[in-house]
Amino acid sequence: MKAVYTFSLMTLHMLFRRRTLWGILLVILLALAGIASVPSFDVSNQGRFILDFGLFGIELGSLLLALGLAANLYPRDKETRTLMPLVAVPLSRWQYLLGRFFGAAIVQAAALLVTCLGLMLILLFHKLPVPGDLLPATLLIIVEGWFLLSTVFFFSFFASPPLNWPLTTML
Repeated sequence: MKAVYTFSLMTLHMLFRRRTLWGILLVILLALAGIASVPSFDVSNQGRFILDFGLFGIELGSLLLALGLAANLYPRDKETRTLMPLVAVPLSRWQYLLGRFFGAAIVQAAALLVTCLGLMLILLFHKLPVPGDLLPATLLIIVEGWFLLSTVFFFSFFASPPLNWPLTTML
């Protein structure tokens, strides 16, 4: 299990260096800020409006993160030929797969927790109460994101990244 942990950390560092993660995270946070700046337009419960659309934005961000993180993990290793030396070392195939998945899952969970904190700050900025169910709702979105991540990772073995996006989005 130490090999899986070590390979997960390597994947984590690799994904944090890529610009895809930071671009998607910036888009999610800008969308949350845009939702918060929408005038109420006679919405009787503005806090509920911001919370519902904020959670919807976090859920869409979960899909974008799953597509952006996992669609290129295996194809990039295959194209740059870094996969062959990895499989030749005492790292088995299942350890490679688990390491890649756990690294991407940790990055996705951290990014979604940051967006949850951003939604909390938006609610506090508008002097609205932060519901106690916000963190459990975000944790469920993280679990859903891990399912999407595993689906995208599975399709990345058979389909190219441009084909992987529509296949996963249709699911």
